[in-house]
Amino acid sequence: MLASAQNNTATTAIDSVISRLYSRLSIAAGDSLHFHPLAALFDSGATLSPAFMPKEVRWSVEAYVTGSNQNLRTQQIQTWQERELHAQTDVFGTIAQRFSTYEIRFTTAGKEVIRRGINAIQLVQRNGSWRVHSIIWDREREGLSLPDSLKQR
Repeated sequence: MLASAQNNTATTAIDSVISRLYSRLSIAAGDSLHFHPLAALFDSGATLSPAFMPKEVRWSVEAYVTGSNQNLRTQQIQTWQERELHAQTDVFGTIAQRFSTYEIRFTTAGKEVIRRGINAIQLVQRNGSWRVHSIIWDREREGLSLPDSLKQR
């Protein structure tokens, strides 16, 4: 584990990266995800993987953005707001793990939908900057709910 002052500095920097990540995953009415601002937060070769899919899925950042924009159009999603509800960050040297409870609110066909789950975000420090190395996530569904302790900051 990093020394306390170093750990606080790392956690503050990681908090900033995660805040920008959630901001860049959110879209306003009529917008879409934009590759370059999102990709700027990721390490080269980074992957994004939804764990709840029946088959293993692993996207590059570019494939994730392309697929997400197609999904936004297909499902006629007008807005998509993603935010962090709770976080636990562990840092060791130049690697970090963020267990991030998220909430997504989106509007489709005039109806608001809310989804929650957990992002397991791995980060690496390169040249003094923290970058997302991978994200794997699962979401609430029948038989799987977030515990109350992970629902709010």
